[in-house]
Amino acid sequence: MAEQFRAGPAEVHTIGGDRRLLVALRTGRALEASKEDADLLLSCRFFRPLDRIAADEARSRELASARRLTAKGPRWLRAAVRRTEQTVKPDPQRMNAVRATLIAFVESGLLVSRSSFLQEARRHGAPAAPPPIRTVGFTTRNRPELLQRAIRSWVANAAPSGRDVAFTVIDDSRSEDEERPTREALAELVAEGVAVRFAGPRERDAYAQALAAEADAAPSLVSFALRGDPRFPLTTGSARNSLLLDSAGEPYVLADDDGVARLAACPEPLDGFEITSRNDATDFWFYRNRDEMLAQGLFVEKDVLGEHERLLGRSACDLLGANGAEPSLELMSVDFEDRLRRGPVTVRTSMAGVIGDSGIGATAHLFTSPEARRRLTLSEEFYHDAVRNRQSLRVARRPTLGDGIITMAGNLGLDAAALLPPFCPIQRNSDGLLGRTLRQCFPDACRGYLDVAALHDPPHGRSQSLEEYWDQVRRLRFPDVLGSFIDAWAPPPGSLSPAQGLALLGERLREVGRLPQSAFRGLLRAQQLRKEAPRLAFDRTGEASEMPEFYARLRQRQLEVLRQAVACDSYLEPRDLPFDDPLAETQAAIGRFGELLIAWPRIWQAALRLRAAGGRLARPLG
Repeated sequence: MAEQFRAGPAEVHTIGGDRRLLVALRTGRALEASKEDADLLLSCRFFRPLDRIAADEARSRELASARRLTAKGPRWLRAAVRRTEQTVKPDPQRMNAVRATLIAFVESGLLVSRSSFLQEARRHGAPAAPPPIRTVGFTTRNRPELLQRAIRSWVANAAPSGRDVAFTVIDDSRSEDEERPTREALAELVAEGVAVRFAGPRERDAYAQALAAEADAAPSLVSFALRGDPRFPLTTGSARNSLLLDSAGEPYVLADDDGVARLAACPEPLDGFEITSRNDATDFWFYRNRDEMLAQGLFVEKDVLGEHERLLGRSACDLLGANGAEPSLELMSVDFEDRLRRGPVTVRTSMAGVIGDSGIGATAHLFTSPEARRRLTLSEEFYHDAVRNRQSLRVARRPTLGDGIITMAGNLGLDAAALLPPFCPIQRNSDGLLGRTLRQCFPDACRGYLDVAALHDPPHGRSQSLEEYWDQVRRLRFPDVLGSFIDAWAPPPGSLSPAQGLALLGERLREVGRLPQSAFRGLLRAQQLRKEAPRLAFDRTGEASEMPEFYARLRQRQLEVLRQAVACDSYLEPRDLPFDDPLAETQAAIGRFGELLIAWPRIWQAALRLRAAGGRLARPLG
């Protein structure tokens, strides 16, 4: 196979007129070039043979005038020109000139080879194999029957492999009376021989006090981390933090109490494995209802913990060398490639997909991949049934390593053998916010995505309407606002430890919490406009020729609703908070979360010391 190349870390500087200076950041060498050649370098985003790059560029240059003439023409004409670019035979003289430029790029280090990447990345081995996963953790509140069903499914799943699985349950009830049915349901399981450790409100409050003293941290801050804020409707993230600190020092799987340890395979799998920088490494398949989903015959008999162990805690270099398979690298960013070269990079989370209820908020699935869109828009009736009934399969098409942000807690492996960031203690999407913080502050971490999906099966079918989706477009939620500020923070150049990264991000969020509210509002609006700019600027009027008309209309409506919403002050007021001034409460909570990030490494170390002394949060039942 011919050697393949792509652009490495580089900068392009204008030095007058049409001239550009191309700087290879890895070698420090500089090369003077024309604007046309600089654009050629920037277009080399994927590993391809030099001859193929040269042929494509030669064709593109030959048809440049045609593309300029049709740039403002109808979409079908532009598409026809793009198709022509793939069929026109390139001029040999022009192709040789481009190839000479590419060779100069290679010699200066501006283009890097696939083989050199694999050779460097595979040098960074893990010092030891990760330990097996022995614990499945649940956070729950007032759902004892569902919790029993979930734990029994995990026991049944582990039996064929002879695994000895233990369960840790963190109850997020607000009172001991609310907690009692859960404790009684777990006692039934213990009587059947199931190993369960449990912590309710009383245990969590006592542990927070001991942890604050051990960490020399403010008791109110540790209580916020482990118990949340009772003024907010949801404190799921605080229960997840309780489980995370209880598990500090070992890997575990965080599971949903309304899920089942039953796995489905991807219906259209791909060979090998993939390294990607897509924010979402999964793809979607859709079903009219639950019965249609179950009738697909996708479920397979596999050890759920064993599937997580394929990725969780392993170094990327070990996975690159596994089975002699060549990974797919087409969607790996230059930054991710550079980190993998410098390594080692470890898989700190492993996420199974989801089959059944989607587990996400109101959505119209208007911006899925083209393949998923074709599956969803078989007919207008099918589309509305699938959206209303929320039944889908979301899974990676092959085992995948990524540096994106998608992190869903329905069936999530967490490598807590070393420091992990905290979940946001309040409101929804604490798992997604953890994924964002992990990406920003842990340069030696990546995410793993399994090619199997776990069943999410609430007993009473959930449904949604498109009107709920439009309401979601019109106003932000608390996690949208916090996520915006996490994403907007840029880590400084150079190597940062995770603790340093958490401290710097925490300082930024604490500063945001102290801004005058007018400045906070202006900063938030600017961030949201930058985020939505590509969507707001895109002209969707011609999309009906590329997709079903009803779907194109919905995408156009989404754009119109968003354009109207972003100009209104109400757009910034989180719709999921019950306060008279939700934006002020949001700002204060962001500052408080920043303080938690700063103190979190100390809290983590204190949890390890307490555990070593026999002071874990959850206690065995029975």
